[in-house]
Amino acid sequence: MSVSGNWCSVLFFLIFSTPFSCLVDAQRYACGFFCNGTCDSYLFAVFIVQTNSVSNIVSPAFGFPHVVWSANRNNPVRINATLELTSDGNLVLQDADGAIAWSTNTSGKSVVGLNLTDMGNLVLFDKNKAAVWQSFDHPTDSLVPGQKLLEGKKLTASVSTTNWTDGGLLSLSVTNEGLFAFIESNNTSVPYYKLLTASKTSKEPSHARYLNRSLALFINTSEPREPDGEVFLHPALLFPGQYMRLWPDGHLRVYEWQQYNGWTVVGDLLTGIFGECGYPLKKGADEIEEDCLDQVPGLPKRFSFEELKVMTDNFRKILGKGGFGSVFEGTQTDGTKVAVKRLEGIGEINKSFLAEVKTIGSIHHLNLLRLIGFCAEKSQNLLVYEYMPNGSLDRWLFQRSDEFMLDWQQRKKIILDIAKGLTYLHADCRQKILHLDIKPQNILLDDNFNAKVADFGLSKLIDRDQSQVVTTMRGTPGYLAPEWLSSVITEKVDIYSFGVVMLEILCGRKVFDRSQPEEEDMYLLSIFNKKAEEDKLSDLVDRHSNDMQSNEEEVVNMMKVAAWCLESDFVKRPSMSMVVKVLEDVTEFEHNLHYNLVLTEFVLVSVTSAVTVQIAGVVKEAVTILVAVFYFHDEFSWLKGFGLFTILVGVSLFNWYKYQKLQAGHANEDGMLGSRETNASAKYVILEEIDDLDEGT
Repeated sequence: MSVSGNWCSVLFFLIFSTPFSCLVDAQRYACGFFCNGTCDSYLFAVFIVQTNSVSNIVSPAFGFPHVVWSANRNNPVRINATLELTSDGNLVLQDADGAIAWSTNTSGKSVVGLNLTDMGNLVLFDKNKAAVWQSFDHPTDSLVPGQKLLEGKKLTASVSTTNWTDGGLLSLSVTNEGLFAFIESNNTSVPYYKLLTASKTSKEPSHARYLNRSLALFINTSEPREPDGEVFLHPALLFPGQYMRLWPDGHLRVYEWQQYNGWTVVGDLLTGIFGECGYPLKKGADEIEEDCLDQVPGLPKRFSFEELKVMTDNFRKILGKGGFGSVFEGTQTDGTKVAVKRLEGIGEINKSFLAEVKTIGSIHHLNLLRLIGFCAEKSQNLLVYEYMPNGSLDRWLFQRSDEFMLDWQQRKKIILDIAKGLTYLHADCRQKILHLDIKPQNILLDDNFNAKVADFGLSKLIDRDQSQVVTTMRGTPGYLAPEWLSSVITEKVDIYSFGVVMLEILCGRKVFDRSQPEEEDMYLLSIFNKKAEEDKLSDLVDRHSNDMQSNEEEVVNMMKVAAWCLESDFVKRPSMSMVVKVLEDVTEFEHNLHYNLVLTEFVLVSVTSAVTVQIAGVVKEAVTILVAVFYFHDEFSWLKGFGLFTILVGVSLFNWYKYQKLQAGHANEDGMLGSRETNASAKYVILEEIDDLDEGT
């Protein structure tokens, strides 16, 4: 068999599988040489074609042929290449210059023939018709009905839709824990999607099989018994009229031949709670796949790295630095200023890049920072935002000077702006978006002091009918809701953080302020709880602002809205849309709240050490706790000798149990850490995962 001729997307010297039916027109598997595009290189491949009664290929307008396996995807050959089954049983593909492009390495294994089966499996067999080598054991990026994906084998996505070379980055494989989609980074496979999960107890080899109505996982069972898990598919009406392919954008799409529509997508198996932001469109560990990003609809303008170097004067003027990189001032050719965030590092940073480009680029709201464009060139990942001349909110709250002093009307407007931005994320997007890191540093102010919510690097998308999503603890110490202990994470974590920010705005001080002369006054929520019980909230009104003092009654009423947002039971917190209605005086709310602020008992402070605890069989995920300065009331001083480790395990278990009870509706109002009388035996404990501590300002 050799390559000759010059017709794009063509097949040369075809070998057809035995017809599955006697229909005049039918889908059949074939193998031969295939070219795509300019036809200057070829693959030896297996594909699905539509043929008539004399084996002519028909219906090319609908996209025939569709390749489902190729031998030499990483080493295409040229015109005059040859494929030979040698006398010693080796199937060899030689390029025009005689170089071996691919072989089955079956020399001396008693191969007597080659066959393409009805299932699309290319088989080398011996004199007993037993398979010596088969293409099903060496999958590329596709599976066909009936094919197994064995443990140790994997589907690997191509570099791009036009470059079919093995990208080496995205893969789908069976492990001892299930069927997972992986992304390769620094020679490590990291799952980005868990399609089917199970715990292996059997010693038998695991596999997944593409059945007519499902993709089935066999880890502890073996066929023909019921599988350990299944993803159900649209049943194929014709054979071979269906296949699935792992694409460079991270999707596993199922295609079906339909008589009047041709090849049609009838399923996408890698879709779920993270929406488009869950797909890693990366070309390598430190390179974004440019072809894929160009194909994503709705993306903002794309800049070259050289353009951004010119715009920022070689990144000369830095505006700020955060956990994901530094932000620089830039100027476009028309004189418009921009803020350019230069992302640093790999892994979490690239995940942040994708989340920000695809999420912010597709949503537009007056109170959300607008993403103007992005850059993805090799290791250079940058985001271009609208410029906010008045900087971040913390600059105006915590710098004690007349120059940076907000009056009451400005603060009230800023609070409402933040609430409106979060309402849009939580309720008005096609998918609910969780920010997960609301703090003054992520609230930016334009020249008219309109507030815009920024930094979606930690955002998560969940389906609108999905009430909660379990994710890794993350955010910033001081703004974390108590339910992070139990992994019961909903949009209410943002509302809690919003409540903390409200208090900071109204009181003009940080949530944890070491400048306070008294130790007990350092933590804002603790002193707020105390003043609320004493009915002295007016003592907390920003004393550095005469305008705030003169509007004391309104400020105190707004503090009560903040207290509502800070309820320890997240179910009792309002929605963000309800907060907007209250702030706009559309709806009234009950002012006589119970100030049940759970973080009176444990406070987030600076880190001194870290310890990871996993309670097998009780807590499904490891509880990661960073321990800070640990203070005790005198009556509890004996606990010091008992050890921080034991105390923290107890706190974690108790809170996990309490929130499980809360979910079941059995929790009482007391009790995160015991009765009201004992109150805070441990005043200062940090709850945060060390890798996710935000360093930004």
